[in-house]
Amino acid sequence: MSLKSKRGFYPLFCRKSLLEILMAILLVSVGAEGAKPSSLTDKVIEQLDNHSRLAVKTIMSEDGDIIDCVDIYKQPAFDHPLLGDHTIEMRPSFIPAIKEGSNSRRFLPQQTWQKKESCPEGTIPIQRIRETYPMRIDQKKFGPNGEFSECKVEMARVDVYNGGPYFGAQATFNVWNLHVEASEWSLNSISTYDPHYSFIEAGWAVSPVLFGDLSPRLFVNWLDRTKDVGCFNLRCPGFVHVSKSVMLGAVMPQVSAYGGEQVDYNFVTYKDPVQRKWWILYEGEPVGYWPFALIEGFEESAHISWGGSICDMQVNGFHTTSQMGSGHFPMEGYGKASHIRDILVMDSNKNFVPPCCIQYFSSYEGCYKVDTCKSFPDDKGPCIYYGGTGGKCCDGRYHLTKHVRVLHVMSGYSD
Repeated sequence: MSLKSKRGFYPLFCRKSLLEILMAILLVSVGAEGAKPSSLTDKVIEQLDNHSRLAVKTIMSEDGDIIDCVDIYKQPAFDHPLLGDHTIEMRPSFIPAIKEGSNSRRFLPQQTWQKKESCPEGTIPIQRIRETYPMRIDQKKFGPNGEFSECKVEMARVDVYNGGPYFGAQATFNVWNLHVEASEWSLNSISTYDPHYSFIEAGWAVSPVLFGDLSPRLFVNWLDRTKDVGCFNLRCPGFVHVSKSVMLGAVMPQVSAYGGEQVDYNFVTYKDPVQRKWWILYEGEPVGYWPFALIEGFEESAHISWGGSICDMQVNGFHTTSQMGSGHFPMEGYGKASHIRDILVMDSNKNFVPPCCIQYFSSYEGCYKVDTCKSFPDDKGPCIYYGGTGGKCCDGRYHLTKHVRVLHVMSGYSD
């Protein structure tokens, strides 16, 4: 059965590919630390434990995180066999100018762990895996090719397929506290795809199974579809971290209040044509990059996506109650619905420009929706409201089951 969005039909090949890709996110991230002891889990934990033992300095954050300041050349990226002799680029050859409307309410953050201490020069902050992290994912739930077979991915996003090639994207997100079920995740991101549907992405996420609590946290992610390899944050070799002040996995410093102050954060993903690396900027700060040796086929993008996605474990056969965005629907508008503003793409001249031909897609509009917003007329690019409440009734499964039971009773059969 095809899924129809408010704006039209979402292409079948794209729907299938995106679903497979988002399932692979869970393999890369949850599989790294969620299962009972296994070769994959043990290896990742052992690697991160090794890096904690190499810490030059350890910081205890008031939000409960433990941060190890590790020599920049002893970070997880250098455990990758292709990066043994890699020389770190501390800065991109250029940093694009962030374009925003004059009415943007930006928040220049200092992550919580930095309130009293900071990492020394020549080191990077690495979040330590805590013993309190839940181990709820059973390895048997993963299929032979690594797909997370019991997770159904729901999305409310906008996509750009035409007008490329593109060499980057930016957007400004507001961030919220959310309800997310114990074994699930709710992601909010910019995702940039190559022709093979490999992708890089950046944004914020809430997930008890990934982070051990319900705090919204910073994340980056990468997946190479041609090799079935990837990495979530620094939990496996891949992303080269360069910032000593921005920690991946850190709690977002402030969040938006329903009907009150809105807190925005800007994310940028782009390719440096001189270095041939894809960089992530968070609030204008170069956080790090994916080296060319790992993504040599990722020269440009013809497809970029902005919005939210959630993992639905379909507990007891019902839709999840995990929320997306702000946990409210777009119709509620500014200050209540989650927004993404100043949606822009980078052209071949290294300029951010508004995208053409945006397509809107929501997998089940009764659960999560996406719509245009008109609250920011001075913005440099389009904006959207997106998100929703989830809930066991939202996709119709509960009502259908109830109706079937009534028919059984009328026919003289008993449940």
